[in-house]
Amino acid sequence: MDKRRDAQWFLPRKLKEAIATVVSVTNKCDYCAGSHALAYTIAGGDMNEAAHCKTLDLSDFTVSERAALLFAQKSTTNPKSIQQTDIDALRKHYSDGEIVEI
Repeated sequence: MDKRRDAQWFLPRKLKEAIATVVSVTNKCDYCAGSHALAYTIAGGDMNEAAHCKTLDLSDFTVSERAALLFAQKSTTNPKSIQQTDIDALRKHYSDGEIVEI
C-alpha cells in the first residue's frame, strides 16, 4: 500500500503549487515552472498570481504565503543558511506539520 495516500497533508494544494513554481524558477527549470504554474491555476489560483510566481514577484500573496514562498526559495538556494529564526518566523503562520511540507 502506498503510504502517501494515507498520510495527512497540511498545506492546501494551491500553496504547494505556488511553492513548487517558485522553487522551479529558482532552479531555472522553465518546464517545471510552467507546469506548476498551470497546476496552481487548476488548484484555484489566479493566473496573475501564477505569472508573478514565475517572475518571483510575490507581492500579490498574503504575508503568510509570502513567508512560505521566501522560505522555500531560501532553502532551495542555500539550505545551510536556514536558522532557527527562519523556522520561528514561519511558526507565526504555520504549524509544525505545515512547516515540514514547506
